[in-house]
Amino acid sequence: MPFIEALGQFSYRVGPGNFCLVHVSLVPVLNVVGEQKTKPTQHSVRGLRGLGLTPNILACRSTKELEENVKEKLSQFCHVPAANIVTLYDVSNIWRIPLLLRDQKAHEAILKVLNLESFPREPKLDEWVARATMFDTLQDIVRIAMVGKYTGLSDSYLSVLKALLHASVYCHRKLVVDWVASTDLEDSTKIEVWQSPIVLSVRSGLFSFLTRPFFSSS
Repeated sequence: MPFIEALGQFSYRVGPGNFCLVHVSLVPVLNVVGEQKTKPTQHSVRGLRGLGLTPNILACRSTKELEENVKEKLSQFCHVPAANIVTLYDVSNIWRIPLLLRDQKAHEAILKVLNLESFPREPKLDEWVARATMFDTLQDIVRIAMVGKYTGLSDSYLSVLKALLHASVYCHRKLVVDWVASTDLEDSTKIEVWQSPIVLSVRSGLFSFLTRPFFSSS
């Protein structure tokens, strides 16, 4: 993996205090007992060390906030200070992630690793707070029918879906997507699909943008 070797050489060249490695790792939760498992993170950190890289900060992805004993265990076996372990757990929308990192003092951990503590500055996240709050309180719905060949695969049109989500939030609307498989379209279902105010037809990496007035005039 050339990029791993490049990171190792770069960290050696610039020296301590000029390089901060944030390792993102999964901490799965067993649904049966609700136990958070640290073994995947321990193995991945051990693998990084074998490649000549030592993480300064652990960003642990999980469905819920890390328990204190789990954080202490990760700190002990991964040789990362507990203050440098942050949890990226499930939140209501993506705009709450920076707020989550701020609340766990992730910015302070990065400043400490890079010897920039003499420049303390609180993150200005007013816009993030406003956007996150607005998303959770949206009431007016915009309904969009998405016509495509691979609608059964959740990640097939992820970029289009995220673009629609950001655009709808910018317009203060709650996005509702009606997925329609193009192979299942018949004359009767076409009429139902066209009732949506906006129809997106996705094909070959491109998508066409159609509105109801287009169909009413044809």
